[in-house]
Amino acid sequence: MSKTAIAVFLCMMAVAAFAEPLSKDFRLPGNGLYRYVEGAGMDGSRAVVFESSSPCGTGCPSVSLDLEAGSRYSFTALVKAEVAKGTVMQLMLEWRDGNGKRLGSAYGNPVNDNEVLPDGWLRYGNTTAVIPEGVKSAGLYFYVGQGGSGRAVFDRFEVTRLNAYSAGPLLSSSYQNVATGGVVRFVVPLHGFDGLKIPEDRFESFFTYRGTDGVVRKVKPSKFDLDHAELSIEVDGMAMGTHQVGFSVSSSGRSYGTVCAKFTRAVNVPKRKVWIDPKKRLIVDGKPFFMLGMYWRKITPEELDAFCPSPFNTVLPCQRPDRAQFDLCRERGLMMCYPFEHRYDEPGEATNVVRIVKELKDHPALLLWYLNDERPVSMVRQVTARHDLVLSLDDQHPTWTMCDHPGKVKSFLGSYEIIGADAYPIGNSLPGYPFPIENVLKYARIARESSYGLYPLWHVPQAFSWSWFRKGNHEHIDMRYPTREEIRQMTWQYIAGGANGIIYYAFNALRDNFKGAEFVEKWNELKEIAAEVKGFEKVFLSEEDAPIVKGVTSNVGVRAWRYGGDVWLLAVNAARVPQDVAISLDCTVSGGMEKVFGTPPVRKDARTFCYSLKPLECVLVRMVEKRIR
Repeated sequence: MSKTAIAVFLCMMAVAAFAEPLSKDFRLPGNGLYRYVEGAGMDGSRAVVFESSSPCGTGCPSVSLDLEAGSRYSFTALVKAEVAKGTVMQLMLEWRDGNGKRLGSAYGNPVNDNEVLPDGWLRYGNTTAVIPEGVKSAGLYFYVGQGGSGRAVFDRFEVTRLNAYSAGPLLSSSYQNVATGGVVRFVVPLHGFDGLKIPEDRFESFFTYRGTDGVVRKVKPSKFDLDHAELSIEVDGMAMGTHQVGFSVSSSGRSYGTVCAKFTRAVNVPKRKVWIDPKKRLIVDGKPFFMLGMYWRKITPEELDAFCPSPFNTVLPCQRPDRAQFDLCRERGLMMCYPFEHRYDEPGEATNVVRIVKELKDHPALLLWYLNDERPVSMVRQVTARHDLVLSLDDQHPTWTMCDHPGKVKSFLGSYEIIGADAYPIGNSLPGYPFPIENVLKYARIARESSYGLYPLWHVPQAFSWSWFRKGNHEHIDMRYPTREEIRQMTWQYIAGGANGIIYYAFNALRDNFKGAEFVEKWNELKEIAAEVKGFEKVFLSEEDAPIVKGVTSNVGVRAWRYGGDVWLLAVNAARVPQDVAISLDCTVSGGMEKVFGTPPVRKDARTFCYSLKPLECVLVRMVEKRIR
């Protein structure tokens, strides 16, 4: 933007449909504390600057907005502050009726995510509730709170209109919507329905599919709530071949969404080099594969010499590799994820994607296509288009998306076959806005819930210091490299939260910031953690159905597996304080309990186990299951 004021965009169904930015200057208060300054913005743009050497009074810049009833709005701004301790800065969007009465408001707070902004800049933001009828005026405000002092710069204000509601896409539990038998789940996510103020039982909804006799069936969902609709049916009851499955939802004669997708009932599962089976395991060349990897910058022989040998089996470079670099990985027994996560709108990029996929899709070291690295939800359309393009060229490898906030997972549904989260808690807290280590478990759970258990979960533990990326004057607290215990703990939090793939960020960051003996020490620590995980690959990839666990709490992650006639039970205390929890299994275990690591639980009965977990403790035990014959 040539001048900083406010950019207003339109965004429907969380897919960017951008209008031309509408720029307006803020109306500044008469107290003389705010002014526009050329070159003060983050990239040298014109920005609003607050300056006061003594405690300030009231007054704030404002700009009027036209808000549409029935819509929601997200709003953000960038702030750089050098202010006295205790000074509060605030961003606010407010709406009023024709008499000037305030009908509602939303406050923008610092955003804790993985965005790396230049020296001292932070993003503030929030999303409004659905704007009600009767709104006649609205405004965006920002200010330094009364009594504050110092200097603050406000830049890049954005307001994005979001559709109040939408339905879709239509998804299935079968990889690439192809199945030969069994039960298939069809899921339609519902966006914004909780803001419509319509009770669940006032909606009418149905799925359609073609039966074995060729007649289209119209059936009610197996489950419907304001978050999603779901239908579970036997594939044997569907027509052979490819046909449309549909979904519609309405209330009082008004449609609130119609969506459809192609589904194929096949005689045989298509033969693929890399695919995802019904247990959400990655299958590579016919064998289950637990991805254990690291992010890289660029593949070189020198970097591979430092990396190998190690327990890791996968690398993900940030710089696009060529076929020769794939050959280097193949020689070392490594698989590679190809990075397609940037350059969505560059001229000629679609042509580049076509060329690269055709050139590399047959390489034996290619594991998958990495399409989305922490992109904002405004880019759903671009990411989905790239996903569709890549799969049209290569159905032999899945695609993978990484979200730095689990709230994005639902928005990007339909643009990935594998989903991941990368909560980086150590050093990511702000004064008054903590980002504790237990957010790792929280992110993993939300990612699983928001993707409805349809996709594998590959997550990213933190193996770097935020101080390596956030240079200069930053308010973030305790920016340091995680301890060995913290990295191990984050790893097991993710696994307890459902991960069946782990990739650390980042090998190049370790190489750049640790030298000599210090690098050897930190690298050996990370390899030891990875080796511990690798030792249980066969458990994680078991063919057997996992026991169901009940009784978990917000800060304790518990997960169970069946393997080799035994039940393996993992419990992880994600908090820095002790936790007591009792959990139960849907199966009976008998005989002794073998401690693998941590303090074993006390067995209350053959199904119930009581834990007294130390801060950040991980516990894995192995027990014999009593089978009813």
